[in-house]
Amino acid sequence: MDQRLIELMDREKPHHVQQRSAPCGSTVHVDEQPHHEGPPASQVLLRANKDMSIEAMLQWAVFQPYLGPKSSESGIRGHRDTFGIIEEDFSQLLWHDKINLQQGEINDLVESFISEILPSNPILDPVNLRLQAHDLITFNSVLLYNGQSCLLLVILALGSIARRDNSRRHELSVDIPREHPFFLEAERYFRASQLRLPSLLRESDLLAAQCMFFTAVYLSFTMRIVAAWKAFAQAGTHCLAHLSSRGIIDQTVDLARSPDSITTDFFEQRVRDDSLYWVILKGEAELCIELGMAGSALQESPYPHTFPNPPHLADMMANEWPQTLREATDRNYLMTGWFYYLGEIALKRLQNRVLDARHGGSSVDRLTPARWEEIASDLLTQLDDWYAHTPPLSGPKLT
Repeated sequence: MDQRLIELMDREKPHHVQQRSAPCGSTVHVDEQPHHEGPPASQVLLRANKDMSIEAMLQWAVFQPYLGPKSSESGIRGHRDTFGIIEEDFSQLLWHDKINLQQGEINDLVESFISEILPSNPILDPVNLRLQAHDLITFNSVLLYNGQSCLLLVILALGSIARRDNSRRHELSVDIPREHPFFLEAERYFRASQLRLPSLLRESDLLAAQCMFFTAVYLSFTMRIVAAWKAFAQAGTHCLAHLSSRGIIDQTVDLARSPDSITTDFFEQRVRDDSLYWVILKGEAELCIELGMAGSALQESPYPHTFPNPPHLADMMANEWPQTLREATDRNYLMTGWFYYLGEIALKRLQNRVLDARHGGSSVDRLTPARWEEIASDLLTQLDDWYAHTPPLSGPKLT
């Protein structure tokens, strides 16, 4: 792994954060800087919505000549927001011949998902995903009403959307026309996946959390924000149940930081658990800020890891590791994804400190301008550290 990213992760450990949070000579004792590194409390996210959400910033005077006065019906929550947009006979989706199950098409969509969606949401193994897609299509004339089929269908929906976006990367527009064939295809897969959601109640919490998370991602991509928030909250609930059943959520020691005392299987499982926890937490927190609504209990639960542990990237970076073009491609996607993923989490943690500094303390309103300037300077220094330590592979391109 790039040494700068390792240094960034080390600097994000609690003892480094606490050292930065108390400037020398300061006599003001305020709880605006947290002594923990968990997600912000729900009330902090709710207060942040008033002045730190996108809609709040769009109300700044500088934007008014371009946007005009705000309508009472405008805004994210002002729109009718449901799981479905296309008005069609829902019962049609009960028939498997309404869904394209051709092996070649399925493979293309799975590869689109692996290359475009999975790197920044590394909670599935690409090899196992290909095998599951092959088995489901080969050995079932129809997709079953179970969790695996639900997951595959929402993956196909995301693969379709991602394939369409990849074909228009040179364009500046980010809209998704509802009449576009890519969207209609994606929506059919997505609606079919929703028919299988009831089966998740009897499936493992891990599979249910994965299904609901990617459901939330799809809804976010297609700008159904309130529905996405609901799906993220359900994913968080399933994730919390999964982590609790494994005895992880109550641990106070970061076991994954003791590689000599754990087995390979245990380490790999912890990689999957950590990844699931962080992708859901990030997505849920983002929408909670934008909507001004609380999240699942996952945000309030202790978790023993400062960062998710990546897979054995050192082995993957060895030149002799890939034997085939597909393995080399998977390695490249995985490496790029984890560099981006860890860098994004570091940035989210800095965002959390901004939220806590602005909205987390009972004494915030009593801070002097000089103290606010001191806090802002400290946060800007942390942002500079993030820029300096993020590898070029995933770092922002500033022009």
